[in-house]
Formats: sequence, C-alpha cells, structure tokens
Amino acid sequence: HLTKYLLTGAGLPTAKFFVVDDVPVEDCPLGWPVIVKPATQDASVGVDQGSVVTNLERLNDRVAYLLDNYGPPVLIEEFIRGREFSIGLIEAPELRVLPVSEILFIDKDPDFWPIVTYDAKWKPGTRDYEATPPKYPARISPRLRNKLETLAKRAFRLLACRDYARVDFRVRGGKPYILEVNPNPDFSPIAGLSGGLDSAGISHAQFTVDLVQRALARGGKNAATARCSS
Repeated sequence: HLTKYLLTGAGLPTAKFFVVDDVPVEDCPLGWPVIVKPATQDASVGVDQGSVVTNLERLNDRVAYLLDNYGPPVLIEEFIRGREFSIGLIEAPELRVLPVSEILFIDKDPDFWPIVTYDAKWKPGTRDYEATPPKYPARISPRLRNKLETLAKRAFRLLACRDYARVDFRVRGGKPYILEVNPNPDFSPIAGLSGGLDSAGISHAQFTVDLVQRALARGGKNAATARCSS
C-alpha cells in the first residue's frame, strides 16, 4: 500500500483507497463496489471472487477474513470497471517499453466479477483461469497506448525499479488508472512479462542472459568470464 501513497503523491492516477487495521469499518467513503486486498501480499494472494463487495456488512466480513488469514493492514480500493492492461518494461540498457497486453474477461455472468484472482493467475483449469486469457499485443488506439506507456515509464522511475518491471492498469472512460507496479514480476517462460518479450521479438533465453550479465557487471565481475560455482 505504500506504493499507492507514492503514486498519489506524484500525481499518477490510481484507484481511490484507504487502509484499515481492524474491524469494524464504520463507513466506506469510496462508494460501492470496492475491492478488498491484503496490503502486504503480492501475486493476487488473498484475492478471489469474494474480494469485491457491495455493502458495509460484506466489507466487514471480508476485512475480518483477511485480518485473520494475512494480518493487517487491509487495503480497500474503489473498484474500477473497465479493460485491464499490463505493460512490461526492461532496461536494455536504456528503458524500453514492451508491447501492451490485455486481460480479456470472457465470462459474462453478472455474478462473476471481472478481476484477476489468485486462481486466475496460478490454477489452470479453474473457472477464474479460463475466464481471463491474456492477449498479446492488445488492440488499442495509438492515443491510449501512448498514455499507458508514459504512465508506466513514470511509475518505473518513481519507484526506482531496475532491470525489469510490470505495471498493471484499469482503463475507465479512456482514463488509465495504475493498479499495481510490480518491481519483480514473474518472468518464467509462461508468465506475462515473457509474453511481452515474445511480442517484442526478444527471446526469454536472451533476456535472462542479459539480466545476469548486467547483475554481474554491477557487482564488478567480468560477465564474459564469470563462472557459476556450486
């Protein structure tokens, strides 16, 4: 949640939010619905279809559940309806923005929230996973692409990211909102960042080699002659 304060302080658009450490929550100034997340987790841990709530009773139930399972604080955010995009950024060595990807929400059941849950990220075969296929690259206008790329670069620099990162957005009425800045996203061959690399014509193997070489160089080692030790 500290990232949210930094983004807000820098004037970068992000969903309205507040943080709580206990229940009951007496009021919700954001309106409804809101999405409720553990503030100290990542990778959608603690996020499921019950994360989006539409009244104060359900909000308190969800906050209590997260406090019991993950501890304080709990992040409560305005739920932004709209399309969801991600942008990977890499330093190669200059900062480079990878093609924009989109999460497609294809399950149109009105009782099924269009969000990227833990299951959607990590559990193939589940309803959440099958309902959120990524599209590389996203079909968007040049104007929107420019907005997303500009904000992603600003966020990368604001948070002093290094080597690679990913920035996630929701877009409502043509306006992007930063959902998350991940300074250490998964870049396994099937991960979102790797999809962006592939769209840009960069092999996963070459990116990994370049990453290791830059790290060795920062440590004062000769990247060309360094050897792994067991």
